[in-house]
Order: sequence, then C-alpha cells, then structure tokens
Amino acid sequence: IPQGVNWDLFLGPAPYKPFTLNRFHYGWHNFWDTATAEMGNNGVHALDLVRWAMAKDVHPVKVHSAGGRFADEDTDQETPNYQSAVFEYADGTLVDIEVTTLPSPPLGGALQGEFFYTQKGYISSSRQWAAVLGDFAPQTTPDPPSGISLRAVNLSFPRIQYKPGPSIPDLDEPEVSHFQNFINCVRSRRREDLHCEILDGHMSTALCHLANIAFRTGRKLTFDPATETFPGDAEANALLGRKYREPYVLPEQV
Repeated sequence: IPQGVNWDLFLGPAPYKPFTLNRFHYGWHNFWDTATAEMGNNGVHALDLVRWAMAKDVHPVKVHSAGGRFADEDTDQETPNYQSAVFEYADGTLVDIEVTTLPSPPLGGALQGEFFYTQKGYISSSRQWAAVLGDFAPQTTPDPPSGISLRAVNLSFPRIQYKPGPSIPDLDEPEVSHFQNFINCVRSRRREDLHCEILDGHMSTALCHLANIAFRTGRKLTFDPATETFPGDAEANALLGRKYREPYVLPEQV
C-alpha cells in the first residue's frame, strides 16, 4: 500500500479486498464493488444533458443493455469497456447511449456528444448545438452468403442538407465551478445555493444504474417509475442497493 494511503478508508462501504494497483486510482472504475463502469463514469454526463434537453423528469419504463470487455480479456477487471443501453419512456421516447474506453471513430464529426434525431434532421450538441436539416440516406449493405439483401438507415449523416439549422452559442460558465458550489453547499447546508436540484442528480444517475442492472442480468427489464423497482423481478431488485461495510454505513434518513 502506498505511503499515506488509508486503504480501509479508500474502500469505504465496499467489501474489503486486499490492495492491488488495479483497484487503486484509476482502476477502481473497473470493479463493481467500487464503481458503476464507464456508464456511470462519463455516461452520466451525457445522460444528464439529454434529460435536460428533452425535459425528462421521469424514469424510463424499459431498459436494455449489452456490451462486454474486449481487447484486454486477460485481466481481473469486471466492468465492460464497451457498453450500450436503450431506455424507453412511457410516451415512446427512446434514448440510446454508447460508452467505451476503447479507441473509436467519430460519429457525425464528433468523438463524443449528443445527437437528437427528428423527422427533419438532427441536432448535435458537439458543435454549439448546431442543427442539420435534411433527409437520411438509405445505405445498402453487401449481400450476405444466404443471398438475403439487408438494408440499414444511416442516421448519422443526411443525404441532402437543405440548409443549416440554427446554432445556440455556448453558455457562460458560472462564476463558481460546480465542484466548488457542491463543497460550499455541503459546508453551508444551504440547499437554495445549489446550482442544480439534487433530485436531478438522482434522475440522471438512476439511468446509469438501470443500464448496469440490465447489463448484469443480461435481460431487457421493465421498471416502475412510481416505486422505483422492477415489478416481480427479484434478481434485478437485488441490484438496486447493496450492503454497506461497517462503519461506513449510510443512514436511512438524513
């Protein structure tokens, strides 16, 4: 254990495991005991922005997730280095997310960002919220050996760009960073000073948990937003919480 590191405190409520470099910075992201995979690491930021843009203040009713650990199978790491998830809301809205720590090509000219597809084009958050208007070009894939012709729709790039859509300029950063604002509010206990309601953090983080639970069970799951449970699914419900290691136990009420 490196000098100055309190390994017991570092693990906190997670089950105690002997120290290894793989479980220390930054590798703790790769174990279910201490992390929520890349979905909860960087994916939550994208999902938070998507919820804000779509004004989604409710949980989805269905979730499916798939992925795995590729290119470095000879490891003790547990969480996927590629994961995709699809969330379905009661009104039919679909949210699709892909996260990876592997090298990947850009999509629509962006290595990361959010795309909002509509009947008239798409909006990308990666370029000052630029809108692109046009129809989408069908893309024919080569015939497989069976001779069955497959057709797919390339939703990334419009075939005809009729005209550029509007762009929204970047918003000014707050005078106090979000990190400092959080620390300030922890110290002052003044909820009204928060840059964002704490419930928004719960709603966005819940999407990551739902995706990970679907991934770990290997099934498409049905979720009840009112009770925040999976009806009749004991396996999935068991993953909604965990047992905390003493003395790092969170109280039921604060």
